[in-house]
Amino acid sequence: MADNCTLSPLGWRGLWDVTLASGPWRDADEAVLRQPADGRLVFAAAPHRRLVIARRDAPGPALDDLPARLVDVSDNWRVLEITGSGGRELLARGVEIDISPSALPIGGVCQTICAGVPVIVHALDDATIELFITASYAPWLAKWLAASLWVMTGRAG
Repeated sequence: MADNCTLSPLGWRGLWDVTLASGPWRDADEAVLRQPADGRLVFAAAPHRRLVIARRDAPGPALDDLPARLVDVSDNWRVLEITGSGGRELLARGVEIDISPSALPIGGVCQTICAGVPVIVHALDDATIELFITASYAPWLAKWLAASLWVMTGRAG
């Protein structure tokens, strides 16, 4: 139930766009992006393109000898954390895809639209969702989600 739901802006996250000169990615290629194992998440944005999410202070992924382009896009995104058992219910009001636990399991990442705004959704655990929002729309979408929470519960996030 959405009564148990809180919205919080998060500190910076590192986000890198990695595009192969010729795709698609192979498992061995993706393993390079995960080195060192510091909690990085590699998200498939397209057959030839990956997004790498990590703590802000983590170094960018090393490409070794991969024929790829690496672009730090961290400043283009803001992160909003939705916590509580009602987080998926709240988010479901705006997204255009199924974000139920069966469709977006713990650790899962998807790219979609929320209330008309491009977002990346990361199911961190049972009760926490990280929502990466394009920077120019972040304030508006945060207000939209807070208003939706108000409508659902009668209280602010």
